[in-house]
Amino acid sequence: MAERAVAACLTGVMAAFGGVAPGMRPAGADARTSASSPSPAATGTVASDGVWDGGSGDSGAPADAAAGAPAVSRAALLASIGPSERLVPVVDGAVRLDVPLLAQNPELPNGCEATSLTMLLNYLSYDVTKTEIAYDYMPRGELVETPAQVLAPDPETTYIGDPGGGQGYYILAPGLVRTADRYLRAVGSPARARDLSGADEERLVAELAHGRPVVVWVTIDYGDALYFRQDWTNAETGEAMTTYANLHCVLLVGFTPDAFLVNDPLRDGVQTVGRDVFLHAYHELGDRAVAVGAA
Repeated sequence: MAERAVAACLTGVMAAFGGVAPGMRPAGADARTSASSPSPAATGTVASDGVWDGGSGDSGAPADAAAGAPAVSRAALLASIGPSERLVPVVDGAVRLDVPLLAQNPELPNGCEATSLTMLLNYLSYDVTKTEIAYDYMPRGELVETPAQVLAPDPETTYIGDPGGGQGYYILAPGLVRTADRYLRAVGSPARARDLSGADEERLVAELAHGRPVVVWVTIDYGDALYFRQDWTNAETGEAMTTYANLHCVLLVGFTPDAFLVNDPLRDGVQTVGRDVFLHAYHELGDRAVAVGAA
């Protein structure tokens, strides 16, 4: 299962996922065996500081999915936020936070969550590395394969496998909150992580406009969610667990009137992802998000 697919640090699972219920596979979609973040080569084109154009990847995110007028104007969203002394400058309806970009490779081929969280913490002036987050603070557990079933830790609380190679899969929002809080307590910080799962576009824009980057889970190619063919058993609950095959974790660092700006640990440069394209991928992964702020 090492590089178990075309996806290696792609993170997410469970809950009601934008139109695709857990345990169901998208019609006509071949579930790839993947880990926690696939190779960018298999996913459509995203140029550095460019716009996601869908490319000719395996699932083909629509090139012009962001075309047309959005249902709610970004200006209206910004107006709804209200004034605040922590609000960062909004220039021409856009915000771009100066967040250092970190690559998950080569040390963490399956570690998009740890890398995205490290980018966020570094932006907040915490001196920590991605490998420290992955191995010193992130709860981890192994898959146990038997003739009858595959037992897996609950990804809501625990990273499945090894983010540095071999069998490495993912951890979801509550587990990443726990990871961040372990680190923040260890360094004596009063700040705490917040699980923003369920946040709508307005909430994401508000966080960014207040100078707070947001870790989010999306599909790696911004297309529909795909699943492993083999179901796992949750070792904590004994329940069947259907797992994503094209999950990824990235850091939101800004927005324009018609797009979101993303630090992707698998790609160079800030990525500009069309608004509708981003929101589709975000909804497919269950609207999962994490931020860090004052306690």
